[in-house]
Amino acid sequence: MIVLLFVVSILIAFFCGGIWFARKPYELYRKAQAMSDKHLDLFLLMCKWIELKQNNKSITDYLKDNNYNNVAVYGVSYIGIALISELENSDVEVAYGIDTREIDIEIPVYKPENELPDTDIVIVTPVTYYEEIKGKISGRIDCPIVSLIDVLEMTSTFY
Repeated sequence: MIVLLFVVSILIAFFCGGIWFARKPYELYRKAQAMSDKHLDLFLLMCKWIELKQNNKSITDYLKDNNYNNVAVYGVSYIGIALISELENSDVEVAYGIDTREIDIEIPVYKPENELPDTDIVIVTPVTYYEEIKGKISGRIDCPIVSLIDVLEMTSTFY
């Protein structure tokens, strides 16, 4: 009886230990998959943006035609900086950026939890997290909050 109890205890320990050790690779896999999905979204976004450029279309046209003369850019990393740069020499003013990190650029950058000044539209550049970001700031600012991929799609379709 003692031997049987000992064997069962060892089997339970191996089983529990196996579950504990198997969890770690799964967590790493989930993180890697999320990062992969994010980078695929950004790659497809940039492909769409390049396609617009090759067809002599501009995000500015869409923004101006819809009376979005004053914009805020949510996400001031690579894509956000590229968007700010594109709008820099146009009739569309980038009033400010929004980012969770401290960013030092030529325009003011607010944290999402800060009070956000009025603007005509907020363009969200981290497109993978668009719904989450929109939910976070939608009650705190009275303007459309759109994903950059949607702006690119609208520009591509109507201009």
